[in-house]
Amino acid sequence: MSFISILGGTFELGWHHALAEDAMSSVESFVSWEEFAARRLSKRRTVELPAFEISETCLKLESLMELQPQLFNVAETFKDYCGAVDKALEQFGTRLPTEDELETAMGCRLFPWGDELPVGIPYGKETSFRGHLKPSITGLVYNGDTYKTELTHSALKLGDGGEAVCGGYPWPMAWLTFSPAYRIDSAELCDDVLYEFMRETEIRQVRL
Repeated sequence: MSFISILGGTFELGWHHALAEDAMSSVESFVSWEEFAARRLSKRRTVELPAFEISETCLKLESLMELQPQLFNVAETFKDYCGAVDKALEQFGTRLPTEDELETAMGCRLFPWGDELPVGIPYGKETSFRGHLKPSITGLVYNGDTYKTELTHSALKLGDGGEAVCGGYPWPMAWLTFSPAYRIDSAELCDDVLYEFMRETEIRQVRL
């Protein structure tokens, strides 16, 4: 597995971007921006991080669960799953990333590919844009599929389990799920919903 080095420094994270007027109007026609931001966008913040190395690609959590079922059979909460993942990854000298680390590793921009807000929806031929199918501006390979998510210690990132696409949410809601600032808080995940998300989520590793 290849790792990409992320230099340490001071980073501005969370939602610190501006949407074009037509995009904001479309969102506001569906849900209040304040409500959406409070529920699904990480807060704007400035953080200091040391240098770290993060895996270029991900692996499916389900494959790790099958490899070491004894660690996951007793997991009942989001915190339990994160602890089991870290325990399983110890043998590889790695751990889960924090939310700050993943946002930083994705480049601190509106999207992993930069600031372009595509038209259409990120599904099949519903858009001519292909930037979400390429590595991020920092070289990380991610799954350009809103049905997938990546696991961090505090939230799921880079997807929404297909909620926006399946729910027919208006443009640009589905695209916003790819923003590094987008998050599904651990408090939203419980019982059967938690298990289904864990089966489909992916893991990016940070070297210890």
